[in-house]
Amino acid sequence: MDKWEYIKVSANEDLNKYGQQGWEMAGINPGMSGQIIFKRKIPDSPRQEIQRPVQRKSAGDDFEMQF
Repeated sequence: MDKWEYIKVSANEDLNKYGQQGWEMAGINPGMSGQIIFKRKIPDSPRQEIQRPVQRKSAGDDFEMQF
């Protein structure tokens, strides 16, 4: 599932810099403050490799099997 982060900025700011940083406009608060709400996707956390045990097929074998 995607996760998002949000910020509110003044409409008087340079809004292009937010777009260059990956933010997209999500809404406008048209009240006296003139705030614009931006969102951007939070990157997925790095995947961790699952460490699986190495098992021998039988006690006399010279090779190992990976599962």
